[in-house]
Amino acid sequence: MEESESRGYRFGAFRLDPHERVLLCNGLRVPLPRKALELLLLLVAQPGRTLSKIELMDALWPHRAVHTNSLLVAVNALRSALSTRMLGAQFVETVPRRGYRFVGAVQRTAAPLDTPSPVPRPGPRAAAQGAPEVFVGRTRELQQLLLLFEQAREGRGQLALIRGAAGMGKSALVRCFARGLAEGGHTARIATGRCLESHGSSAAYLPILDALAGLLAGPHGASLEAQLELHAPGWCESFPELFADGGSHRAPSLEAASRESLPWQLARALSAWSSAQPVVLVLEDLHWADPSSLDLLRLLCAHCRTERLLVLGTFRPRAPGLSGEATPSESALEALSACALSELAHEYALPLLALVPLDLTELVSYLDACLPENELTPSLPELFLRKTGGVPLFAARWLQVLRERGQLAQRGRWVLARDISELEGSAPDSLEAVIRHGLAHLPTTIQQALAFASVEGDEFRTCVLAEALPGSTLELARELAELARRDGWLVHVGQEELPDGVLTERYRFAHVLYQNVLYDGLSRQRRISLHRRAALTLEAHGCGRHSRFLAELAWHQERGRRFSRAVATLISAAEHAARIAAPREALLYHARARTLLAQLPQSEQPTGLQLLHRQQELPVPAGL
Repeated sequence: MEESESRGYRFGAFRLDPHERVLLCNGLRVPLPRKALELLLLLVAQPGRTLSKIELMDALWPHRAVHTNSLLVAVNALRSALSTRMLGAQFVETVPRRGYRFVGAVQRTAAPLDTPSPVPRPGPRAAAQGAPEVFVGRTRELQQLLLLFEQAREGRGQLALIRGAAGMGKSALVRCFARGLAEGGHTARIATGRCLESHGSSAAYLPILDALAGLLAGPHGASLEAQLELHAPGWCESFPELFADGGSHRAPSLEAASRESLPWQLARALSAWSSAQPVVLVLEDLHWADPSSLDLLRLLCAHCRTERLLVLGTFRPRAPGLSGEATPSESALEALSACALSELAHEYALPLLALVPLDLTELVSYLDACLPENELTPSLPELFLRKTGGVPLFAARWLQVLRERGQLAQRGRWVLARDISELEGSAPDSLEAVIRHGLAHLPTTIQQALAFASVEGDEFRTCVLAEALPGSTLELARELAELARRDGWLVHVGQEELPDGVLTERYRFAHVLYQNVLYDGLSRQRRISLHRRAALTLEAHGCGRHSRFLAELAWHQERGRRFSRAVATLISAAEHAARIAAPREALLYHARARTLLAQLPQSEQPTGLQLLHRQQELPVPAGL
């Protein structure tokens, strides 16, 4: 492929740049797993020629024995990415018992294509307008983050915490910081992992695995692969498409590694990997962090102080009741996370960036940035401050409401179409009301899809939605992709292969508050019905036999009032957590299963005996 590496390719609505390793469709970047992109490069360079499976596997995984399923995963990911952007188009053809070939008409260009530079993900209104995200204020916080990065680059890394209420702009601050590094010419490897609210007791190391998956799929994935295989073999099992079976050089799996070795393995791998370029590891929503991830953070607090590693953790403060204690709605996991973060911050004197609402001057700057060349009354920012309290997400959505209602109009310059006094009582006066107003303006079919999606949690899969919604899967995929591009309600996460081999798209609500409002709007009976459907769909795809999905499946079974199945799934989840040396998660799963036993009819109580018997065999960590 040496000759083709200096060329670009055109086929259909797609443009492929081998030099930048970027695929575009109608000028928009198409996210592709790294192996799927490498497969496309191999196929498109020789259109019409059948490449055997052995030939492709040798090229994609040189000097490594892999299962043929790894090639199938890459092929399916490539086909899905192409077909969802050109409905009905088929570019990769299977040649039975031989291999694959590219069947589309390919035009070679004389030079690499012009491709857009990576930009941070836009916010709700920016996404709708195709403009960069509007970000104002937070000057002190950005300067502090830059100082922390400079120290990390010099080998004095650390963990820093960013605290702020929902909608206060924690993620936007991190995105602006990352954009500033790129624009300032700083080289860094940045990864983001997220904790999830939806599944009760979270899977062990969830945000860490999320961050690693993003890095492995990025341009530096190959170098991280090598470091993980060398220093952190226990983590490789979570990425079977990259670290496939059959290699005699493989070290013990994740289940064989001890609890102490897993964090240390990853710490050593990150240490080695950051020697070439500093690494920024962003862990979002740590108020939902699993105990194992918190243990790993504790290790990194001490370890990264002599490394080129900066760890940034965002979290919400606890919502105190009148007595100052946690509210009844706070889960045990949130309470545990809050206590652990407080202990870490105190023990290691961690830098804490506490975000506060925007002030009047910053709101003036925000309106000027969103509405350039305006002739707005000076009292409008004051009204914004009174209505939104300076909460950035509230201000962004409230501005959208005014536009949609025609209360702001562009007549050469942006002007108020009505007297400002009319805005006092006509616009929604809470963030939740503003979100509901925006949702009400979406097509009915999209509202139904998002309502069902909210049952899955902050992130959801299109295959689960398709089982309960009318219409074709392709049409649903097209509508969701358009919603993510145009209105900023969703963010496309990528593709996921389920245990039965089915590939599905994953989306995330652009803000967890969108999911909260949608879920709160469902009746109790509707929630039960949708959770039950989600559980049945996951079971049909074999998720009950795969450890990665057990916590999520048990959550839907419980909320769908299928308590007997939920207890059995929680027992399986606890046993798996014990095997991978995550005893805290194991005890949380068992505690939840014991609680659900009371919901079972007397005839099914023998399940409880099995539960208690298995619990006695679980290892109990020191201090519990």
